Amino acid sequence: VAPFFIDPGKRERKTVATYNETVLNRNAARSEADTKRIPRLPRHLRLPRIEDFQFCDKERLEELSRRETELFQELAERGEVPQPNDIKNLQLLSDEEQAEKNRLLTEAFADWQRQHFHAFVKGSAKYGRHDVDRIAKEVGKPVEEVARYAATFWDRGSSALATAEWERVVRTVERGEKHLEDIARRTSATAKFIGMFDNPWETLEFRHAGDRGRVLNAAEDRYLLCLTHLHGYGNWDRVRMSVRRCERFRFDFHLLSLSSEALGRRC
Repeated sequence: VAPFFIDPGKRERKTVATYNETVLNRNAARSEADTKRIPRLPRHLRLPRIEDFQFCDKERLEELSRRETELFQELAERGEVPQPNDIKNLQLLSDEEQAEKNRLLTEAFADWQRQHFHAFVKGSAKYGRHDVDRIAKEVGKPVEEVARYAATFWDRGSSALATAEWERVVRTVERGEKHLEDIARRTSATAKFIGMFDNPWETLEFRHAGDRGRVLNAAEDRYLLCLTHLHGYGNWDRVRMSVRRCERFRFDFHLLSLSSEALGRRC
C-alpha cells in the first residue's frame, strides 16, 4: 500500500500585535530616522583615510570635508541631489577650495598605504637612509617620489608621527646603518689584507680558528675569505655556488654540505 501524505502547505507567520511601550517607541524612532536619513557624501568627494605617515594637512582637509558635507546635506534637504549617473561629476566646493583640496592631497602622500611605509622603513634600515634607488625598489614606487617622501619623513617625521613610533623607526634605521658600517669596515680591512699577497688564493696565511664540530683547514678558510672578497660580504649564496663549482673541493663533502648561512657565519 503506497503511503498517504497530506501537504500541510506553507506556514504563515502573523505579526503579533503588541502594546509594549518600549517596542512601540523603538519602531517609531526607526521610522522617523528612516524618513530623516540623508544620503552619504558621494564616494569621489570623501576623504581617504589619513594616516600620520602620509604627512597630510589633516586639519585643513577635514575642514574642507565638513564644508562639503554641509553643502551636500543642504542639497538633500531641498531634494536637489543629482541622479546616480550624474553625481560623479558633482562639485560642492568653490573652484578655489577644490583646487586647494586637490593640492593638499597631491603634495602629501595620500596614496601611500601602511605596507609602503613599512617597506620604506625596512629599505632604509637595509640599505641606509640615503640609498634612495634601492629603497624605491623595496617600496615599489618611482625614485623621485621616494626621494621626496624621504626628505619629508626625516624633516617632519618627529612632529607628525607619534613619539613611540618615531623612536622605534629611528632605532630600526640606525641599527641597520650601524650594521652597514660594520660590513664596510670589514670589507675594507679584508681588501687591505688580501692586497698584501701576490696570489692570495694560494699564499694567503692567517691564524684560523675552528668552529663547533669539524674544523675547517687553512685552504678552505683561505678560499672562503677570497670568495667573500670577490662576491661581497653577505652574498653567501654566490659564495656557496663558487665553492660547489671549484674543482679543488670536488670531494670535500663537508665543505660542500655547508649551507649559505653556515658559510656566512664562518666568514
